[in-house]
Amino acid sequence: IKSRFVMNKDGVLDPHRLRPHLPLRGEDELGLQAEMALPAIYEALAQAGRRPDEVDCVIVGCSNLQRAYPAVAIEIQAALGAGGWAYDMNVACSSATFSIQSGVDALCNGSANLVVVVNPEITSGHNNFAMRDHHFIFGDACTAIVLERTADAIASEQWEVLRGRLQTKFSMPSATISGSSTPARTVSATRWSWCSANAGSRCSRRSAQWWWATSANNWMR
Repeated sequence: IKSRFVMNKDGVLDPHRLRPHLPLRGEDELGLQAEMALPAIYEALAQAGRRPDEVDCVIVGCSNLQRAYPAVAIEIQAALGAGGWAYDMNVACSSATFSIQSGVDALCNGSANLVVVVNPEITSGHNNFAMRDHHFIFGDACTAIVLERTADAIASEQWEVLRGRLQTKFSMPSATISGSSTPARTVSATRWSWCSANAGSRCSRRSAQWWWATSANNWMR
């Protein structure tokens, strides 16, 4: 735990608590997940050579949302000064890949031109740190991806999405019913393939570029 990326270690390391201290914030303060998301988004936009005001779609995809509404994505949209629209998506452990597919679909159908997909995961808030056989799998981190049409991409390094196939399968893990946090059985799966933008004819015309950035600031350690 001492070397883990979690939002608060003191509470997790306290044997009488075994969970983080995440104080409630005021309505005029930036939410915790939005605060996590912004550094990752700014880094991804810098890699893509884009500005926040060019973004017209923000999708938050994560398995642990701090609230049902208002959407965390809309809070992030406002903090960025982005236009367009935003929404949250929760598909358990496949939230990131499902949100990427949604961003690609938005580009293909013309409803967006520059999509930010961000994944601010705070798993320590519900993780059962007393269960030593698996709690070490989980931590707190944020990633961000910028998606745009190939013809519009300007970054020197680009990756091209070739295809994606989504599939879900329902299961009800006993751990979820009992309220403890243990690894779930198969809930969803995603198949993805991509290639370098310089790979030639092997790449699909209806594709999108993406850039990956991670937020690992000292305050998250």
